[in-house]
Amino acid sequence: MSDDRTATHPAAPVHFEHWCERPGCKQWGGFGFERDKTKTDWFCMEHRPETYRGMQVRRSSEMHVSAESPAEGTA
Repeated sequence: MSDDRTATHPAAPVHFEHWCERPGCKQWGGFGFERDKTKTDWFCMEHRPETYRGMQVRRSSEMHVSAESPAEGTA
């Protein structure tokens, strides 16, 4: 009898592809915000929420910069 252990099933993937959920954005969604126990919303640095569950997520300097950026959909 051998002490070598082998998996009968392949290991579950550890890495998942999370892309920004903002419509039209193709960036990596590195910031996950849990909506409930079954759903997490993923956003890139630019589109992550300013607050999450009543707590400030962005620093005030980041919010100032994003407020100055032109509105989407304008010419």
